[in-house]
Amino acid sequence: MRAGWEWPLENRRQGCMQALDFHVSKTLKVQFFSMNDGGRRPLAVTFTPSNNKQLDGTGFGGDFLLKSGFDVLAFKSSVDGWFQEVPAELFSAINAFVAERGHERRVGYGSSMGGFAAIAFSGRLKLDTVLACSPQFAIDQAFDKRWAFFGQQLAWRYRIDAAALGADCRYFVWADSQDADWLHVDRLRALIAPSRLHVLALPHSGHPCLQFLHEARQLKPAVLDVLRGDSLGPQLHRHARRDSKTYWKNLSRRLLTHRRPHAALAAAHAAVARDERDPTSIWLKAKVLQVLGREDEARQLSRQMLGDGEHPRRLFQLSRRQMQAEQWVDALSAIDAALAMAPGSAQFHMQRAQVLSRTGRMGDAVQAAREAHFIATDDPEMNEQLGKLLLKIDDLPGAREVLAQALASGVRSAGIFLHLSATLLKLGRLNMALRVAEDSLRHWPEDQRLQSHLARLQARVSAGGARHRRRPAGAAQVWDELSWVKIARA
Repeated sequence: MRAGWEWPLENRRQGCMQALDFHVSKTLKVQFFSMNDGGRRPLAVTFTPSNNKQLDGTGFGGDFLLKSGFDVLAFKSSVDGWFQEVPAELFSAINAFVAERGHERRVGYGSSMGGFAAIAFSGRLKLDTVLACSPQFAIDQAFDKRWAFFGQQLAWRYRIDAAALGADCRYFVWADSQDADWLHVDRLRALIAPSRLHVLALPHSGHPCLQFLHEARQLKPAVLDVLRGDSLGPQLHRHARRDSKTYWKNLSRRLLTHRRPHAALAAAHAAVARDERDPTSIWLKAKVLQVLGREDEARQLSRQMLGDGEHPRRLFQLSRRQMQAEQWVDALSAIDAALAMAPGSAQFHMQRAQVLSRTGRMGDAVQAAREAHFIATDDPEMNEQLGKLLLKIDDLPGAREVLAQALASGVRSAGIFLHLSATLLKLGRLNMALRVAEDSLRHWPEDQRLQSHLARLQARVSAGGARHRRRPAGAAQVWDELSWVKIARA
């Protein structure tokens, strides 16, 4: 290798694995990993999905790919920003490095948000093959509003369009053909030539489809098939699909939606048979029994779940893990089961609100958050989260009133003042929003949310030429000078 690409002294070594940092920030790490110093291995470029909070490690599927003979270039983001924060100049540095090492092939791999990035960056990274599992084509368009809040907040630098595609890249897309994910597949089909786009329909696999493939014992061999160029992907036969509890749960839910409760019960029973200790399968079966009017059997199932030691706190934690894996339907089932056992838990209601908001059901999410707020009015987190949801749907009077009530009762937190500043901004009170953010940051100087919010406000003031007179250091803080309740209700 040329001297410019030698491994730096500060480079981490884990056994014989080497790691090289290309970019490191608070929310994004791009790192190269290799098991040797040569460059004849294929290179896998991977992208984390949404809800990822981990910037350490080898990234999405990194350990598996390294053990399977790949070098790995991992894009790891801890924010749901659809990788819009990637510096444009990074791609030329990566391409120069990869060319110097002489990798025999370049492949991309990602799921959901990561699938979007794998396609959107395929041309810039000169990829030969992309495997995108349950990818989004766009999240700020009317055809699918599940991630609309994120899409509307982002400053889009990178999109999936003709200019983003690789000239000779082949694209493999796996998705649930019975899910809203298929709307994104349709748009990819309109953009990518059929000879270069290979779509695998996985009905009732859910979003993302990886859990289904894992349960069907097809995930690792299927991924390697595509990334090694051995075949066009897994040949999932009917008996293989039926090994997956995820398949049966999704099938049961869809049958119930189509008012076929008897068939839905059979599918739910099949899910329970494949994992008798899975609380979401048991809860689903009990729900179907209730629809059929078989209340005694539904209660017996619930008692069985409690008898097996299933505590509502464990279901809450399960729901959190399923959220992190983007298994939204199961996450909702788990928290519903927890609430059935502990309906007075504000934390459980707020968890339900968060799951609902991530699936685009904002009206239901706000209602769940109001339940949490009613139970624990003095809890700063409940005020923060309800105010945040109301801001998301542009209910400024509602957000203003929640903040006013919190402040009137003496509830204080960085999040409450952050949302107060955001509310003032949406009401057109830019200078007051900036003043609130500045004073709040003096009180919570380490809060990264406030830091980012203040930076955006200052940029807006500079760009618009607005006048904002700074008070001298040591001046009394705004919450000592003014009535916060008056500001919130102004």
